[in-house]
Amino acid sequence: MAQLVHTSRGGHIEKITCISPPPKRKATKGKASQPEEEDLLEDIEQAFQERDPGDTGILESDTAVDALEDLGIDSNPDILERLDPENNGFVTYDNFQKVALDLMLRQNMSETAVRAFDIFDKQKKGQFDYETFRKIARSSGEEWNDEELYEMFVIADKNNDGVIDRTEFIEVLERIGLDS
Repeated sequence: MAQLVHTSRGGHIEKITCISPPPKRKATKGKASQPEEEDLLEDIEQAFQERDPGDTGILESDTAVDALEDLGIDSNPDILERLDPENNGFVTYDNFQKVALDLMLRQNMSETAVRAFDIFDKQKKGQFDYETFRKIARSSGEEWNDEELYEMFVIADKNNDGVIDRTEFIEVLERIGLDS
């Protein structure tokens, strides 16, 4: 076990927290519900351990952000808040794994959403109209009537220009929960 001493600005010890090192691969396999998640968890563990040579199970916040960037995740202030919610300058393996997995799954979903958009955007114009939407929706096997399809299209067409562009399409997927 590693000990983390957190001091206040006055130099007095505020608390001492014992944190265990990252679990070994066998422990994380049971948590993954899909092979894709297992691969991601393996990558996450490797990125963390490369930045934690002492096997302490904790990283300084800046180092954790660097480890996320090693995984191809762009950093921003919101990510740092998620990694270090206590704002103490340190990130545990468990929290790193949770945040990294969420971000990587979202990134994969965004890539999937772009591929789905490309199915609708057959003419590669960066948008598609209602007729295209209706034809593809009907071929999906779902039984929607014209009124339901038109309502879906209007909701997605945020700027009311009569077409759905890539951004509008992805926003709809996020709103209905297909991004996670």
